[in-house]
Amino acid sequence: YKPVTLHIRIEGYGYPPLVHKLLPPIDGVTRFSEAPKLKSIKEKDLIRYSADYLIALSASHDFRIPARTLHAFDPKKERSYTLTVPERHITVKRADVATLRNEGIVDTTNTPPHFRFDWDALYRIVSYLAAFVAGWLSASFYPALRRKRREARLQDPLAEKIEACNEPKKLAALLFASRNTSLQRLGGRLADALDVQASVSLKAYKKEALSLLQKEKR
Repeated sequence: YKPVTLHIRIEGYGYPPLVHKLLPPIDGVTRFSEAPKLKSIKEKDLIRYSADYLIALSASHDFRIPARTLHAFDPKKERSYTLTVPERHITVKRADVATLRNEGIVDTTNTPPHFRFDWDALYRIVSYLAAFVAGWLSASFYPALRRKRREARLQDPLAEKIEACNEPKKLAALLFASRNTSLQRLGGRLADALDVQASVSLKAYKKEALSLLQKEKR
């Protein structure tokens, strides 16, 4: 079955409009999604953000996408308001196999595989040798490499800002504003924890953020 693609855009001023679990789970529906694409535009004293959500839904039966109400705050007018993602009804139709065959979408020819060299076995041998060499090199050069990575991290402006953050809320906003999707997800996790007033370890979140930032540069 061909999936249904949803494109939802949220725009506004202030914090990036990142919403976790934009759609609730739907029985019998498989969901495919990725981190929202974030854009920011500086306008006088405020920053305008937009977040594009792409979600694909696949099912073998008709289903309903329930409406979702989002609560927001307008920093210009200093008032709260709501946004509503409307309800959608999706009808799923089974494709006719004969039509698919006629259009060449379904392959009806059984072709035996040709003889080929066992590259998988050669790949495994090379992988074992590479793992052995990598282990030896890491044992020899890891201390120096770790020192260089720490020096590079200290020279990174974003890493310096992360290390300088002394409040969880400021750290969440900083991670939201980065272009790194992994950092954005971490910022969302931290924001969720703050929303429910859960106990958070600022040191642990900063350590994880620096680790994700280092992985991106490898």
